[in-house]
Amino acid sequence: MALVSLSNAKEHLREPLDSHENDAAIQQKADQATALVLERCNGTAYWRLVTPTWTLENVPASVQAGVMIVLAHLWMNRGDSKDDTSRVWQEVDRLLAGHKDPVIA
Repeated sequence: MALVSLSNAKEHLREPLDSHENDAAIQQKADQATALVLERCNGTAYWRLVTPTWTLENVPASVQAGVMIVLAHLWMNRGDSKDDTSRVWQEVDRLLAGHKDPVIA
């Protein structure tokens, strides 16, 4: 399920739209970013019923923004970085707050 188009992903990553050299890699990262964001949303049965209804046309803008943040992080950090990812996930969680149930400890 794609929640960002390839052209939007390329624009976000500042990749040339007329070049197709990295299309497969960008699509793979966009798919991974989407899956990671949906995992954050799908904490309850209610949201596991809602998120499959999202498409490119109706995905909430805040969810799409979260996907873009994760996409950029995955694109820039290929697993060889020791950077702390907590800030990335704090920003994503802030964007997703209205699309997932709160965690109660």
